[in-house]
Amino acid sequence: MQIVNKELGFTYDVPDDFKEIPKEKYKEYNIEEGTLGVFVKLIDGVPFTISLNRDDDAPDEKTYKELVDENAFNMKRMGMTIIGRVERAGKRAKIDVLYSEFKGLRFVTYFTTICGIMVACSTEIKEKDDEFDKTVAALFESIKEI
Repeated sequence: MQIVNKELGFTYDVPDDFKEIPKEKYKEYNIEEGTLGVFVKLIDGVPFTISLNRDDDAPDEKTYKELVDENAFNMKRMGMTIIGRVERAGKRAKIDVLYSEFKGLRFVTYFTTICGIMVACSTEIKEKDDEFDKTVAALFESIKEI
């Protein structure tokens, strides 16, 4: 399904087997206001969640890099261990990927810029390049300006 964010001026694609959590439910589920979209898919009765978030203004490459570095620093401060960092050349813009661990769980966090802002998405994974990692990678490749 294609998601259109008219306010910020971009679109992105989410697999059709995901259900979008309505923004009216964000408060009930303790989801931050700056969240652009939350999508859930049940796998063997366990929810797999993708959350796309607006991070901050990133009008240029230098600011974007500083924001990614700041996010990595904050993850470490919260007790996460960064186990890998990858820069990918996306179709539209560079995509940065952080792999991390926290209390035995593994996570992947994607970052990119669109329309002068940085967007981020983080989800739990089993291992690098697994189904969950590839789902988020495809979402980030689909981001484009309206």
